[in-house]
This record gives sequence, C-alpha cells and structure tokens, in this order.
Amino acid sequence: MNIGRVNILIPMAGAGSRFQNAGFREPKPLIDVGGKPMIKWAMESFDFLDRVLSYRLIFIISKDHDEEHKLGKRLKGIFGKGIILIIAKTPTRGQAETCLLAERYIDNQEKLFIYNCDTYSRSKILDLIVKEDPDGIIPCFKSRNPRYSYAKEGVNGFVREVAEKKAISNFATTGMYYFKHGQDFVEAAKSILLGKKLTNKEFYVGPCYNELIKKGKKIRAIMSEKNFILGTPRELEKFIRRLDSLKL
Repeated sequence: MNIGRVNILIPMAGAGSRFQNAGFREPKPLIDVGGKPMIKWAMESFDFLDRVLSYRLIFIISKDHDEEHKLGKRLKGIFGKGIILIIAKTPTRGQAETCLLAERYIDNQEKLFIYNCDTYSRSKILDLIVKEDPDGIIPCFKSRNPRYSYAKEGVNGFVREVAEKKAISNFATTGMYYFKHGQDFVEAAKSILLGKKLTNKEFYVGPCYNELIKKGKKIRAIMSEKNFILGTPRELEKFIRRLDSLKL
C-alpha cells in the first residue's frame, strides 16, 4: 500500500559553526562521512520511498553557503535537478520559521516530513502511517540529555506534550517530524510565532505539535530502530570510527 504524495523538507540554513570552528571548510551537509556527504546519510533515513506514490525533496539553504560553496548546484548533483531549492537570504529565528519559507509547497493536504541534515535513523514510521493514519508521528530514541527535544505520552498512548531542551520523558526526538497534512504544520508554526513561544530565543518544530494536540489531533511517538546523530565534530568522529562494525 502506498501513502500518496509526500513532501520531504530539509531546513539546513544554519551556519554550522561547530564544524567551522573545528576547521571544516565544507558546509555541514556536504562534509564527507565514510565516503558520502552527510546529507546523503540523512536522506537514507527515508528507506520507504519506494512505497509512496510520489515525493518531492525541498531543501532550504543559506545564501552564504550557496554563494560560497555552490551548495544548491551540488545538491542537484547529488539528488537530481528536480529538487526544490529555497534560499534563506537572512538568518531566521529558528527551524520552525525557516520551514515556513517553504509555505507555498507545504501548505496543503499532502503528507509532510521535516528532518535534519545531520542525523541518520531508521524506524517503522511508514508501517504506523498505514496502520493507524495518525495526524502526526514523532520518531524517538531513549535519552535524558537536555540538549534534545522530548515527547511525552499520555495514558491513551498518544503524545500529550512536546518540549524543547527539556527532558519531560525519556523519549528524545530524532529530529524527524511527520504531519499527515502539511497545512497542519503551517498553521501550528504560525501560531507559535504569533504567540512568541520561543525556547532559547528560537522557534522549534517539535513544540508545533502542542498546538495540534490542543485541537484534538492524534500524535504518536515511535521508537527508532537506529539513530546516529552527526551534529557535532565529536559525534561525527564517533560515528566514523564505528562505521565498519555497524555494517550500515
């Protein structure tokens, strides 16, 4: 069974300062990880695309990275000329606001995935979509580290709260967020911007689910089978050291 048309949105307009400060010259999405760019690892998290009717890749990149590193052209070389590129000309106030730069492509009834460029993960998310068809799904991994986002389930098994940089449970989010309808995310993101619901002076995607939960939307959490975060030089080094033994 396929699940219709899917939009995959990858916001990656940040400066990647941790890697810059560590001496990396390439923008983070293009850093070599075991022979392929980091963004390729992230996209391989979507191992179910042969089971969707069609999908569209949307990348949001910074103007600086595009001008200095030809990032847009190089992404087309990796994923094909059919991808959609959106150039963020100025810094935004966080990932949620960055994602709204793609509003014209995602403000609709089509399914939407939002994901990081620096995480490789696998889960049975498509099976859950087919089986239950919830309004949203949040893949998670076990942690209590306050640097992550967290989803907390209620007694009914649905997510009742999502918090950023606060361990309200041991269900840390992988950075992949699914919305049954893209317009649900757009409305929720605009709501948190209007309400100035910031965390550390930024607007994040995870808390957008709280707006949907208030409206009675059903959000599920699912435990990932694999999750490797490559977001810092140390995490990247650790992953590369383990590559041979991981047999990915």
